[in-house]
Amino acid sequence: MATTCDDDFPTLYSNPIVSTVSPHATYNINDTIWIQGRTSSRAYNTTTRDSIFNDVNLPFCSLRVYKLVLPENRLNTAIAIDKFGFIQAKGAFTPLESCNGGFAIEPELSQDSMSYIYKLGLKALAPGDYMIRADDSTINNNNIHTEISNKYQIPQYLDYIEMTSCYGNSDIQISTAKQLYFFTIL
Repeated sequence: MATTCDDDFPTLYSNPIVSTVSPHATYNINDTIWIQGRTSSRAYNTTTRDSIFNDVNLPFCSLRVYKLVLPENRLNTAIAIDKFGFIQAKGAFTPLESCNGGFAIEPELSQDSMSYIYKLGLKALAPGDYMIRADDSTINNNNIHTEISNKYQIPQYLDYIEMTSCYGNSDIQISTAKQLYFFTIL
């Protein structure tokens, strides 16, 4: 009699998406901030113990855009997705609920089939200090311009950004975060 075990079904482990953002700390209204992401199209298969082409467990991430605000009730950000226009260059983008302030990204397979990639432009529409937060991804810029956040620090929670979403508030430590990027629109 044959039985089915969990071990009979492969588990695929893929690499996270690594994103980069245009490197400047300051932009003008109508400038475009480019965000690009890439991950391998291969995943580790636990059954074969080998790297295989990943067309099942496709990579996914989301980006959220916040405006930095002076702290109030422990919040020092406000959802700011409406302060930008979007240019979809590569990949598919789906808006998240308005209370989450961002969009889901499904990268597309590159021409050489070696990577899944996305490219998105944020066209600045309003002045202010802003932050991009990448979920399920890392931002790999050498300088993420954390100094922009200094004047928005919460006195009892220095080095933290507090965000709100549909599901409540969350915070993240600025100095250790790998998914934040700060910039100013003049």
